[in-house]
Amino acid sequence: MPDLARRESIGTWLRAASDPWPVARDMTVLLVSRDPTARNLHRSILEDAGYAVAELDDGQEALAFAERTPVDVIVLDASCAQDEMVAAAHALNGSRVTHDIPLLAMVGPDEGIETPGRLESAVDDFLITPVRQWEVLVRIRSLIQLRHHRQELLNHRSLHGEQTRMWEVLLEFTRAVPAMKDLDVLLERIVHTATIMTSSRRVSLMLPDDKQENLTIVKSIGLDSEHASGAKVPIGDAIAGRAYRSGKAVTTLDDNDELAQREGFDFQTFVSMPMIYTTMSMVHQRVGVINVADRYGDRPFEEWELEFVDLLGSIAASAIDEIHSRETRESLLKMESDLQLAKKIQRATFPQRLPALHGFEIDAWSEPADQTAGDTYDVIGYRSDEHGNFDQFCDDDANRVILLLADATGHGIGPALSVTQVRSMLRMAVRMQTDLVRIACHMNEQLCLDLPGGRFVTTWLGDLDATDGTLISVSAGQAPILHYRADRDEFVVMAADTMPLGIVTPLVIRPIEPIRMAPGDIVAVISDGLLEATNPDGQHFGDQRALDVIAANQHLNPTRIRTALRRAVGEFTGPAPLTDDRTAIIIKRTPFSHSDAA
Repeated sequence: MPDLARRESIGTWLRAASDPWPVARDMTVLLVSRDPTARNLHRSILEDAGYAVAELDDGQEALAFAERTPVDVIVLDASCAQDEMVAAAHALNGSRVTHDIPLLAMVGPDEGIETPGRLESAVDDFLITPVRQWEVLVRIRSLIQLRHHRQELLNHRSLHGEQTRMWEVLLEFTRAVPAMKDLDVLLERIVHTATIMTSSRRVSLMLPDDKQENLTIVKSIGLDSEHASGAKVPIGDAIAGRAYRSGKAVTTLDDNDELAQREGFDFQTFVSMPMIYTTMSMVHQRVGVINVADRYGDRPFEEWELEFVDLLGSIAASAIDEIHSRETRESLLKMESDLQLAKKIQRATFPQRLPALHGFEIDAWSEPADQTAGDTYDVIGYRSDEHGNFDQFCDDDANRVILLLADATGHGIGPALSVTQVRSMLRMAVRMQTDLVRIACHMNEQLCLDLPGGRFVTTWLGDLDATDGTLISVSAGQAPILHYRADRDEFVVMAADTMPLGIVTPLVIRPIEPIRMAPGDIVAVISDGLLEATNPDGQHFGDQRALDVIAANQHLNPTRIRTALRRAVGEFTGPAPLTDDRTAIIIKRTPFSHSDAA
């Protein structure tokens, strides 16, 4: 039995790892076990992870209990005989009420290895004891998510529904990547994302050794730990080695692939996908291989599904390289003079002063983590004619402004070039009298052509019309957008409207609803460098603290609100240097304006 410190560590890790996917909340696990000691241990682990736990000591009672009490997953412990497990599973599967409840069985090593057939056909998944605690929780989470997605697919029997699910999983991953500074945490997240995206039981991630001779498994789910730790595949041999060397997905098993044969992979549901990113010098760099196998439902991979796995591998490869690159950044000191020049050029692209807009106050600010930043902002004042079309740029007598906040992957010269390109495209589009949705789509098409694989730019675009107090907002991966409603003294927190720019084309944007700003209302767009700033304990500053600061200072002008926000983040993080660029745009409609009085 693991000690208390070990359990607490696992619980803490799981809560942190599952934060982007809040599965455990309001979920109930029915635990069937004849061993009180094992039952108490499992209950403690499940409750630490946030699950509600119901307990039975007889598998025959499971059907009656589950038919009268909502249950999300049923765990049959190894203390129950296999015949009892099979009988209980058949009864549950035959009930109209309980047939779709996932069943997870734990069997002893002798039972599991010798006779898995009857049990495997009756339950959704099984584990051979002894098992690691976190793997049990990951299996439970995967089964619950699988049930959820299965129910969605029953309601939406279309290819579009499944693609939407995969996009959502991929979007969550792309948003989480910039905050990951530890390689081990990133590798765990890659494996978990691949598991959920492909609805698979077994996923492994392999990286090459220093001599680029062999691939070894660094993270896995669903593989026997002894086999996984001892697996070594020569580059060019077997399925994973061929995929790595060729740079192409391989879905045909090789008779010499000992790990695949030992684990019993089915070639129809097995794919080995190389992780490749493109450097700024347009060199394709191989990082490793993602192996996905044993899909729920035993579905073979469709071509479009492989494209999603390939896209995940590309973004993951770039993120892995980003972490590795930190170890060699001392060499950038040789480029100090060039960086200083680049910094001056980039700072010159920021507005020297912000436009004056009747009835509104605007503040914008950016602080780079390096000499050059991957963040940028712009506030473009202009006058429109009586038809709302562009007339001329101006700072003193504007009746509309176009706003931009962009955050490219990473920080430094490359991302600085990317966001400067975004700003330039925006300025040209404003002259061409193009609406924000079309601007975002055109930007995305160009960035998809220009950016190396695995790179993207989260972008927020705003069009503020002082004549009617409306703000058109289009967010490509930049979230949350915070809207303080003065009349109700409450916040509306808005999610992104679409994916970050530069990942895939065409860009699909959900219908845009204008934000109507009443007197005293505030809209704040804040980059993840502020929201994900960490204190010495590793905690994020977070959305709620930002909301609290804005609410406490809502009576002040945007510049003073921004100052209060910077002060709060600084006090939270302490004197540690910045790890990411910090940028914010704050818009406030003045409480009493001439147009309101009229």
